[in-house]
Amino acid sequence: MRTLAAFFVSSVAVAALSPLAIEVKWEPYPPIFLVGTIPVVWIFTALIGGPFYLALPQRLRSSLFPLLLSSFFAGVIAFAIFLSLLTADFEQIGSTVFVQNGSRTIAGWHQFLAQLISMGLISTFGGFLFWCTKRLTIGSSDREVASSVSQGWSR
Repeated sequence: MRTLAAFFVSSVAVAALSPLAIEVKWEPYPPIFLVGTIPVVWIFTALIGGPFYLALPQRLRSSLFPLLLSSFFAGVIAFAIFLSLLTADFEQIGSTVFVQNGSRTIAGWHQFLAQLISMGLISTFGGFLFWCTKRLTIGSSDREVASSVSQGWSR
């Protein structure tokens, strides 16, 4: 249950920050944006983040660095898949052409890599929140079991 709660909290945070990866700049987005973003992030978390977490050896699942590293790569892979689903024949902002004749230009590849790295960093923050949530939600039942075991040994 702690793991599901942690996935939920981290996914909402990633969904809230994901516009930063798309635009690669700090700019406020309307809250209505989250209505569509949260379900998409949950789907990608379930399809990519969950298997990355389960692929970690049991002893590494509570360690910070392996979680952050797997969160980064899960975010990069998920966002690469997401961006590959959004295809255009032509994309231009100002005088910079990003996609021409259905293929990315050098500027388009630069933008794509910047977006992937941004989403990886945002996902790393989500992984940090996941780790914090798991650490903070060690429930009273876990503490009671630990204290009853220690009391049993002291009798």
